[in-house]
Amino acid sequence: MSASSGPDGWEPSPTPPYDMPAGARCDVPVHTEPVVDEVVQRVLADDLCARIG
Repeated sequence: MSASSGPDGWEPSPTPPYDMPAGARCDVPVHTEPVVDEVVQRVLADDLCARIG
C-alpha cells in the first residue's frame, strides 16, 4: 500500500475541473471545479480481475 492509500487500498481520485465552450450545452461557456470531492478508487490487479470475471 502506498503512503497515499487509505484503508483497504482505496485511494483519492479527485475530479478535475473542466470547461465547456459556449454552444456545447448552452449559450454561455461553463467552468466547473469540485468544492468537496471525496471520490475514491480501487484498482484490482489483473490476475484478480481474471479470477473474478
